[in-house]
Amino acid sequence: WVLFVIENIERNICDQKYVEIWLYKETGILSMRLTFAEILEEAKFVKDDKDRNILMIKGKEIGLVYYRTGYSESNYQGENDWKTREMLELSMAIKCPSIDGHLMTFKKF
Repeated sequence: WVLFVIENIERNICDQKYVEIWLYKETGILSMRLTFAEILEEAKFVKDDKDRNILMIKGKEIGLVYYRTGYSESNYQGENDWKTREMLELSMAIKCPSIDGHLMTFKKF
């Protein structure tokens, strides 16, 4: 599954839905769209045989986290959003963009 991390009030849904539909039609890959708060409520880790954190949401293993938010400090509404970000980063899921890419455009170090 692909997890789209979205804003609380999503203004840019059209291009995201296009990617979501294309993924399913062309590859059969399913996706879900959740905010930081929804992720914190639903997500949990399951350890694999090498003690790595497999990210599970609603009983589905997440293989790719696609950030559509989180590029600026204003995208984080409080400590729980930061905890969610940390959880996502600690998972084995591939992150797009990576934390390095996000920090390069974050505008604050």
